[in-house]
Amino acid sequence: MSARTAPAGSTDQPRAAQPQYVYGVMRATEAPEKGAAGIGGADVRRIVLDDLAALTSALENAAVRARRRDLMAHSDVLTAALERGTVLPAQFGTVFENGEAVVSEFLEPRREELRKLLDELDGKVELSVKAFYVEQAILAEIIRESPGIARLREGTRSGPEAATYGARIELGELVAAELRVRGQRDAAAILDRVRPLADAVELADEPVEHEVLRASFLVDRKHLGAFDETMDDIARREEGRIRFKYLGPLPPHSFVSLGGQR
Repeated sequence: MSARTAPAGSTDQPRAAQPQYVYGVMRATEAPEKGAAGIGGADVRRIVLDDLAALTSALENAAVRARRRDLMAHSDVLTAALERGTVLPAQFGTVFENGEAVVSEFLEPRREELRKLLDELDGKVELSVKAFYVEQAILAEIIRESPGIARLREGTRSGPEAATYGARIELGELVAAELRVRGQRDAAAILDRVRPLADAVELADEPVEHEVLRASFLVDRKHLGAFDETMDDIARREEGRIRFKYLGPLPPHSFVSLGGQR
């Protein structure tokens, strides 16, 4: 059989006839012939079309639920593949009827698009940065630097609960507004440091409570060291005030997510 229709790296034709879960796409020269366990513990194999390879595993049932273990398996397969080369992640739950459908309905009609994306993302990975205020530290800072808020807070602490209800509502609104102002300012300062090291940035629309920044950065591997050093420096400067959750390298989920026929 030609590589156009055969699942490369696998002679297990009955399993190839089963529904195929697709994790992502790589260059055929970089894709592992057999990867770690995927959804449901199934072996991950590649299905090749010319210079493209889809990372897939067989399913007993085409209906895939977003359970934590399956989400983790999806992520783990792509993270392992990233160690071998450039990866285009597929959306969680991308399933095709069988191995031939992966080629005819996905790889073949989107061949040029996939090649272009692989070229554009060559050598690039995603880094995730989340920053949160340390609650007690930022509240103390606001009170220390905002005399009006400090006076209002003192009044609500010394007066009866019923009598200070309106003042407590006002205090909460003033603190929330100050948090927004400081959050925007601190987020901008962090971005000013790291944005020049990234090819692209995706920012979360709505921060959660006490969140300063939630962003994904598309970074060339040659800039990973500089990005790490910059984040270390920022974290040291903000220690005790802002805590960071910094993850990566990751497949570029935030910058490409391939869908397909379910």
